[in-house]
Amino acid sequence: MTASSSLLIEMFLKRVDAVHGTTSREVLGKLIANELRKCRGARSVDKRIQYLLRSRRIGSVDLVADLPCDGLLEPIGNTFTAGFRMLLKKDLSPTRLRFTLAHEISHTFFYELVPEIKFVPHNADPLEERLCDFGAAEILMPAPRIRKAVRGLPVCLQ
Repeated sequence: MTASSSLLIEMFLKRVDAVHGTTSREVLGKLIANELRKCRGARSVDKRIQYLLRSRRIGSVDLVADLPCDGLLEPIGNTFTAGFRMLLKKDLSPTRLRFTLAHEISHTFFYELVPEIKFVPHNADPLEERLCDFGAAEILMPAPRIRKAVRGLPVCLQ
């Protein structure tokens, strides 16, 4: 384990048989891309999120007034297949709410692939949190779609 990694991330990479040198961002990006490929036709962000909530076994999303963070994912049982409940801070702006939904969806990949760490009491992993931010960006603005949209456009500030 290196200073730029954690046990959770190391195990995550091993579980997906990541090729040596493949970054955790690349791995999570591919997992998300594979999941999004299954929801053909869900071109809008909201439809992608709705699809991912179902496919990643998030049974309910509840808005909570006094939540001490923007959002969290609660396992319903002791396995990924048992599913999750998502809690979101009630007074988030629509933009922040959407990002937090996508961020929490990204956590499900770690619950699925490294259950022995995720389903027991553990401290937050700063590297996992950063990866889930990246995962949220991939869900909301998939890199292949962005590249396709800007292909052929001149480089400019607009």
